[in-house]
Amino acid sequence: MSSATIHRMLKRLEMVGFKSFVRTTAVTSIKKSLHQRVSAPLLYSSGFFLLCMLLDMWATDIFSQGDFTMEGNAIAQWWWQMAGVFRFIEIPIWAVVAVGFALVANQLSRFLGLFWLNTLAFTHLVGFLSWTPYNLFVLIPLLAGVFPLQFAPALVSVLGGALLALIQTRGRLV
Repeated sequence: MSSATIHRMLKRLEMVGFKSFVRTTAVTSIKKSLHQRVSAPLLYSSGFFLLCMLLDMWATDIFSQGDFTMEGNAIAQWWWQMAGVFRFIEIPIWAVVAVGFALVANQLSRFLGLFWLNTLAFTHLVGFLSWTPYNLFVLIPLLAGVFPLQFAPALVSVLGGALLALIQTRGRLV
């Protein structure tokens, strides 16, 4: 088929409104897909994660007074040492990665996307609280005695993330 023939066919389809039909259908399909992907609980969990992450990073920066060795996370220690004054560029990068992964996981299971974000949020909340008098190990000394120090905050974060995700999905794991 020549390009002139294809051009004439497209002109005829345009006359009958095919172009507007395709445009309207595509826009409706995209809006419907986004509406199915992004729900109120997912927006809530994204906001909760961002708030906890910002609080954790703010508290770490203020209370450590620039001493990256006071950070409990080895990867964060390395990043703060390598990035120096540009270390805060990780905030938008980590936010995009975490929320993007949650959107992908949400396609598999609504619970999975919410669990991911809520667990990250609780992890950062525990990190923020570790700089305050409300430190996890002051409030829950049993965990510090039973689990190694690295695993106690992770256990609280995973349990908190799972519980909140179950509440948000009304007990459905799908």
